[in-house]
Amino acid sequence: MEDKLAEAVKEHRANLENVGIILRGTRDLEAEVSTLLGRGASSNLVTKSEQISIERVLDQKIIIAVFGERNSGKSSLINELLCQTIVPVSSLPCTCRGIRIKYSKEPYICLLNSDGTEKDGTRKELEGQGSKDARRRDSKEVQSFVKLKEEQRQDETLISEAVEIGLNDPILSNGLEFVDSPGKNENAKLNKVVEQIARDRKIAVLIYVIDGRSGVRIEDCASINQFRESCPGTAQLYVCSKIDDDKRAAEMDRADSDDESDSGEDLDKLAKVREGLEANGLLDRRSQSTKLHGLALKDIKKAREKGSRTGYFDDFLKFRENLSKTLELHLHSALSGAIGTLMRCHSRLFYYFSQKQKNIDKENEEMTRMLSSAQKSENALFEELTGLVQEKKDEIRSIVDKVVEDVERGVEEEIKYFSLSRRAKAHDLLLDQCKAINLSNSVLKDEKFLLMHACCQTMRSSIINYVISRLEMDIGFLLEDYVAPTIWPKVIDTMEALENPTLKRNMESVYQFVGYESDYKEDTKKSLIALMYSLVTAVRDDLNSQLQETYNLQTIVDVASKLHKDGAEPQTHRVADILTGMLDANRLTDSIIRACRKKMLENHNRFEKSIENIKHFKDEVCLNTNIELTASTIKIVSSLAQLEIRNHALKFKIIRGSLQRGRELSQGQHCIIYQYKKGWGFMEKNKYAIRSVIFTDKTAWQQSFTALYYAYNCTRCPNLLRIYGWLLPEPNVLEIVVDKAKERLNKVGQTLAPTVKLSVALDVAKGLDNIHSSGFIFNNMEPSKVLIMEDGRAVINTCKGNYQILRGNSAELDIHQFGKLLLWMYGGSLAENKRAKSMPKWSRPAGFSDDRLWKLTERCLSRPMTLTMRGIVQELKSRQQVATQS
Repeated sequence: MEDKLAEAVKEHRANLENVGIILRGTRDLEAEVSTLLGRGASSNLVTKSEQISIERVLDQKIIIAVFGERNSGKSSLINELLCQTIVPVSSLPCTCRGIRIKYSKEPYICLLNSDGTEKDGTRKELEGQGSKDARRRDSKEVQSFVKLKEEQRQDETLISEAVEIGLNDPILSNGLEFVDSPGKNENAKLNKVVEQIARDRKIAVLIYVIDGRSGVRIEDCASINQFRESCPGTAQLYVCSKIDDDKRAAEMDRADSDDESDSGEDLDKLAKVREGLEANGLLDRRSQSTKLHGLALKDIKKAREKGSRTGYFDDFLKFRENLSKTLELHLHSALSGAIGTLMRCHSRLFYYFSQKQKNIDKENEEMTRMLSSAQKSENALFEELTGLVQEKKDEIRSIVDKVVEDVERGVEEEIKYFSLSRRAKAHDLLLDQCKAINLSNSVLKDEKFLLMHACCQTMRSSIINYVISRLEMDIGFLLEDYVAPTIWPKVIDTMEALENPTLKRNMESVYQFVGYESDYKEDTKKSLIALMYSLVTAVRDDLNSQLQETYNLQTIVDVASKLHKDGAEPQTHRVADILTGMLDANRLTDSIIRACRKKMLENHNRFEKSIENIKHFKDEVCLNTNIELTASTIKIVSSLAQLEIRNHALKFKIIRGSLQRGRELSQGQHCIIYQYKKGWGFMEKNKYAIRSVIFTDKTAWQQSFTALYYAYNCTRCPNLLRIYGWLLPEPNVLEIVVDKAKERLNKVGQTLAPTVKLSVALDVAKGLDNIHSSGFIFNNMEPSKVLIMEDGRAVINTCKGNYQILRGNSAELDIHQFGKLLLWMYGGSLAENKRAKSMPKWSRPAGFSDDRLWKLTERCLSRPMTLTMRGIVQELKSRQQVATQS
């Protein structure tokens, strides 16, 4: 299974290289824009904050870190992940330094100073995976670095030095690193080392190992919550170790006893650990993903060394597979953020050029109106979202009241599994906490007080976890129920109000709405539900802060002291009654509303900042009024297209995966059309095709990218060939997923019935009108560029345009070419009759029986500047009505 883990890292490295290439290309484009239009035009193409955010992703290490209590099996798990015994293991606490394992062609081991630099004179060579004796010598060498004598384990200087091991192992060759940490709660100084490891390293996946023999302890819960705070955004998995003895013992007990044991006692270690994690809110009962695995690491090691397969080893393979998927999802999430940032950078530049008009002042006014419309639409959505929570305040208060009413009974139900004797094991941890507020030595030595404090502390954690988990779930259901009937239609209206496709994608990248899928509205609904749950996450974090403040360390000590002075016994119902009485429903309700508003305000401010960047960029570019923009636009948009097509290809690869082609359907110049077979889950086999564009000529290759970029930025329309996405499976192959066509117009156009010809002409006119409305001209209209679909609809093959920005009267190019298309369909000759000197004359074909249709065709050919595609559409509709009536 190394292959899957290594493959995920290898693919991520390749994706990062592509992102780096696109970023460098964007910087080069910035310099090109600056040369052509002046420095002001390119100053905001990539802002400093955007540059930093992308570079942070590019420089991120890929680290899998293992944490847990002392002697829980962390090092054994590291060894099995590496498929070799490299880190020493022992029945006693062994690891007392952080261990970093990375790739090196020549194996070695050394110590690192606290600042991460190599300590002079400590590097030693390792023999690597050779003979058994060589591996034994390597293990002994590593042990001499990792293990310290008992008195040395308190020496901060020694334990702060990390061990770095370089191995020539394929699983590490693409940058994957493993980190093994000392066990938590051996002593306070080692705890600091563990906490430093969690804070300093950018961890991708954190694996927390729980000793199956002792189950989930208070110390485990505290450590897990601490790591969650130290490593925000890190994926987390749990491993229950040492489960083999439990299963064997259970089998022997069942064989020796005919009595039916109590159901609670009959649970195996894994089930008890799951129960403990769920009871403390550390494992979501509703989650469908596998985050907890039970592993018998000793048996797994034996199976690996013997090359045999056992049930335990199969469990480990499942764990590795889940680890690979978890890592892959985490890396994809980070990469998607960088890709989205690049998309916003490019959209600012394209937005300007796509809206540029001949008259600068008129253009500035129009762009200002569109940006204002975008802000107004988003403001309406923001007000709707913020109003949602305020309107639901009474329902939220009812939910809070119910939770507060149920909390005492709920926590007593959860805490009954923790006996007083087990709570007493937390004394050492509680002693450290008490020292922080300077309790007297006499109090610290009072065993009854410490027992009372342990009871209070345990009840505190249970109350916090119970309140947060209940409110998180109930508030989530409340918001989700409100999304479909109320917010979703408003989002659709808002998206449709954003006239420019680039502005739509700008909003998508901010609010994480999904577009351009099989069903745009339904996908937007799904992603909006995800937005609602991001609010729930914010609620959880704010509630946690609120409750941590309510039940702070001093408060718990005061409650314990008062009960101790009163001579009370540490009974859970008495403690629960006092602590639950401190809950303030008003404060909790206000905390929920405040957290939702804060999260929505973050999204709103991000959108506002994005619009401000566009405004600033537009204002700077508009200052260059004396520069001829036509030639510059063609050059710049061509360069921009190369970057954006590659950027989107990476996005589609990450989100949707690869494509599989079916049989060949047809061939064209530089292109082969294949049947779509499978790959993208939302697509049916027989409805789609894959246009495979092959590099044969640099100019044609760049033109394909530019045409695709323009086409993707056109507003969607039934009469434009729909593009669902594309991939670059090879450097010289571009695969575009489109609707499958029945045939091309140039093969059947002149043989169609007159009414069908009129219908085709109307469809083409609608398509051209839509392209013009998007701010472009097609500039390549001819019969071979029109496709007839299975339902008889005619669509323009948008992948074949020679697009330009619509500027001044440039639309007349498309109108003239449309006139030629009409003339050809009705059997006419495209050769001009030049008997008149002032105006070309066109011979009327016999097929034109409709006088008004011929006059329209003649105007398209001779006086296109007097027409618009919108007017042509209206005229063709009227001719179609007349033809239907007759």
